[in-house]
Amino acid sequence: MAARIAFAVKTATSAAEPLAPEPEAHLPADATRVYECLVKIKGNLDILFADRPDVLVAGDLPWFASEGQPQIVQTPNVLVALGRPKGHRSSYRQWDEGQPPQVVFELLTPALRKNYQELFRKHNFYQQHGVQEYYLYDADEVKLSVFLRHGPQLILQDYPTSFWQSPALGITLEILPGGNDLLLFFPNGQPFLSFVELDARVRAEREARLEAERRAEAERQARAEQMARFEAEREAKEAAEHLAQQALAARHQAEQQAEVERLAKEAALAELAQLRLEHPPAEDLQQQMLHEQLARLEAERLVELERLAKEAALAELAQLKNPPPGT
Repeated sequence: MAARIAFAVKTATSAAEPLAPEPEAHLPADATRVYECLVKIKGNLDILFADRPDVLVAGDLPWFASEGQPQIVQTPNVLVALGRPKGHRSSYRQWDEGQPPQVVFELLTPALRKNYQELFRKHNFYQQHGVQEYYLYDADEVKLSVFLRHGPQLILQDYPTSFWQSPALGITLEILPGGNDLLLFFPNGQPFLSFVELDARVRAEREARLEAERRAEAERQARAEQMARFEAEREAKEAAEHLAQQALAARHQAEQQAEVERLAKEAALAELAQLRLEHPPAEDLQQQMLHEQLARLEAERLVELERLAKEAALAELAQLKNPPPGT
């Protein structure tokens, strides 16, 4: 990563001697690209510290270091003051705030890239007035310089990997090999996004949420329809069971009624037979009277025959008792 450093600042032991400018291999980056990077850094740091009322994140805010000396001023592209309250400011007056910002970001514009005197002034200002971390990014060359405080000096860091993690902020800054942009990541690993990317993510999340809600609603409706079918089937089953019970009860009632009617019929037939015995019909009575008359005549005939036989026996007995003379 050291090979990607766009600008090296000599420490206090080397004095503030300007370095010879490197020859430009191509045209410098557009100011709009630098501004987009500035907005991304500032906006995402606002998101990072949104729930920290004691962290001030500001962009292009003039920083006056000494009261009564307005010429001692720098305007970092982004500054972060940990321990200072949020709020609008026309400038950052260090004697009022009571402390310097701990972290500053500078983005090289085409004009600043050529102005090494101004770059040295910025570095010396941040070194003299207490900055802990200083990040200098060249969007055109895609090179990042990292300076950390060691005692009174801001020392250029030589880190062998493609990424650097800010000790104060916890964010990660990374330039991939062959990459064309500075990548920044939150402490949880989520990337810094531009407003367009944030809007796209919000839209995607909203669409995903709406799709999830549509799926949930479809599932709810499907469950409701299934429950309705189950309820209808249950009611139909209960109705069928009720009808079956009614049919069974009706059959039992019909059987009972039939049994009652059978018993009543049998009782009626028995009663009718008894009545016929007690009160036979007229035709039967005539036949009975005829039979009785015939029986009486037969009895009278038999009585008469017995009488005649008795008389004949008596006559024969009398003749035996009194035979005629000369016998």
